[in-house]
Amino acid sequence: MYCQILAETFGNRLKEERVRLDLTQEELAEKTGIRAITIIQYEKGKSSPPIKFIYSLQDLGFDIAYLLTSTTNIPNPSDFPPELFKEIGSAIDQFELHMEANLTNEEKAKLILIMLKQYMNNINQGKPSNTIQMKDILSNLLRLA
Repeated sequence: MYCQILAETFGNRLKEERVRLDLTQEELAEKTGIRAITIIQYEKGKSSPPIKFIYSLQDLGFDIAYLLTSTTNIPNPSDFPPELFKEIGSAIDQFELHMEANLTNEEKAKLILIMLKQYMNNINQGKPSNTIQMKDILSNLLRLA
């Protein structure tokens, strides 16, 4: 039930962004290389898109932060070193193994945002960036789980 609600709210935001950009479902399908029926399923919450599709929307002007979290107050990914994202991906993989669960794309996106915000907090507190480990951030999250 919870996953269905998440898919529906994501679908609603996807449609809002598509309409904001003045794209039809067919135009979006053509630009992303998927079928229009798939876009319809995403927008109706009948299916969840892969994360690769979601991030490909950024090149078309979609607000990815809004799509994933319903907020736009999120740091820009280009503000972070590329190796940080590899570290985050690895940490999320370890988190899934530890929790013995497969996270949804939306759950992964929320974890990424938590880790990026924590990274920025650590930088703002004057901690050198090379001492900040995503595993440490996730271990704190595991204590909360």
